[in-house]
Amino acid sequence: MAQETFSFPELNNSIRLPSQVFKTTISNYRLTSIQTDYFNSGSWQLEKAYMYRYSGTRNHNNIDFVHLMDYGENPNFDTLEVYGGGNDNWMLAETCYKTYDEQGNPVQYEQISNYPAFTAKQLYTYTLNDESTLKESVYHWWSDDELVYIPASKTSYSYTQSSLTKMETYTWRESNADWQLNRETAFNYNDGGLIEMATFSNFIPINPDVSREMYRYNKNGQLEEVLYQKLQEEATSPVWHNLDMTIYTYNEDDLLAEILLQGFFLDSWRIKERIIYSYNGTGLLSSEIHERYAAGQLLNTFQYSISYNEHILPDMVVVSTLEDNDWQDICRHRYSYENYEDAYFLDDEYAVYNIDIQPNPANQHADLIVINDTSEEAELLVHDAKGQLIYKKSIALYNGPTTIRLYLGAMTISNGEYFISILASRKTYTGKLLVI
Repeated sequence: MAQETFSFPELNNSIRLPSQVFKTTISNYRLTSIQTDYFNSGSWQLEKAYMYRYSGTRNHNNIDFVHLMDYGENPNFDTLEVYGGGNDNWMLAETCYKTYDEQGNPVQYEQISNYPAFTAKQLYTYTLNDESTLKESVYHWWSDDELVYIPASKTSYSYTQSSLTKMETYTWRESNADWQLNRETAFNYNDGGLIEMATFSNFIPINPDVSREMYRYNKNGQLEEVLYQKLQEEATSPVWHNLDMTIYTYNEDDLLAEILLQGFFLDSWRIKERIIYSYNGTGLLSSEIHERYAAGQLLNTFQYSISYNEHILPDMVVVSTLEDNDWQDICRHRYSYENYEDAYFLDDEYAVYNIDIQPNPANQHADLIVINDTSEEAELLVHDAKGQLIYKKSIALYNGPTTIRLYLGAMTISNGEYFISILASRKTYTGKLLVI
C-alpha cells in the first residue's frame, strides 16, 4: 500500500485544534487498541475497548491523540470495533469501516452502532482534488424503510495555493431534490497566516447569522489571540459585538503553557475556562489541567496525566478531578501499538501480543486482559524464571476483550518473576508477572 497523502484542511490541526502539543510523529508504529478503565470502589474496571485493524503496511503519521477517542480521521485503520459494557457484559457496540483508493487515500467512512433495540448507520464519502486534499465530504443517513443511504448534508472546500479559502455547507432538500446552501465560511490570510474566518449562516432565512473570528500572532508566529464576534443589528447599522476571546501563552521553550477562554458579559470579560500545560524534561507533554468557571467562579478542575512508552508514544492518559485539594482518579485510557515494519499484522500467523496484567506486582490474584479477534479456546501457561512449566489451563477467549483471573494462592507459588503465555489459534499473548 502506498504511503497516504490524504489530508483534511490544515486549519483543523493548526488553528481550530489548540492542543497541538499532543501531536506525536510515528515512524513505524500504529495504534492497535485503546482500553478505557473507570475507577470504582477502589480499583480499576475495564469499561470500554477500541480495536483498530489494518491491512498491509497502512500507517498514519502524526496521530492526533487529543481527538483520538473520537476516531474520526485518525488513525487510518481499515476496521475499528468498539466494545462496551464492562468485564461482565461485553458487547460489540460499534463498528467503523474505512475504504481507500489506489493511492491509499480514505474515500469512505461508515459507522454502524449496535444498540439493544435498533441499529444505527451513517456514512461519510470524501472527494479529493488533484493534490489529494479534501474537496468535498458528504454525510448520509441510513433509511430502514428504503434500505439505502440517503444524502443529508455536504461540505465543499476551496483552496488558493493549497490554503483553504472557502468552506460551504449544504443540506439536501428532498422536496426540491437539490442541495441548499446553509452556511458559507471565508478564510483570509496575510504573510503570517490566517487572520480572519467569517461565517454567514442562513439556516433560519428570516434571521441569518453572521460571525467572525479574528486571529493575532506573536513575534514568533505563534497563535496568541482569537477574538470571536457576532454581527448584530443596531438602530442605525449592524455592529460587531464581542462574544468570546481565547488567549494563548507560551513558556521559555516556546511550548504552549496556557490557554485562557473568556466570555464577554455586561461590558466586561469573564473567565470561562483555563488550560495549563506541563512538560517533562524531554519536552513531551506530561499533564494538562482544565479549570472550568461559571459566572467568573471556579466550578471544577480536571487533570490529564500522560505517560509514554520506550518508543516515546503515549502509553496512558489518566483523568482525575480535584476534590478537597486532592486528586481523585476518574478514568484512564491505555494505548497499545504494533510495529508494522516487523510484520506484526492481525492476519499474520503466530503473531505475538502483550498481556495486560493487573495488578502487577501482585500478591493474591492477577487479572490477565487480552483482546482477541475471534471467540475460541486457548491455553494458559505459566513458567517460572528457570523456564519450568508450573501451571497449565484451558481457557475461553472472546471476540473482543477477555479477562482471566489468576488466583496465586491456589497455585502455591513463591515470590519472584513468572512468564505468562496464552496460546490461541493464530496468536500468542505473553507477559511477565512479579509475585510479592
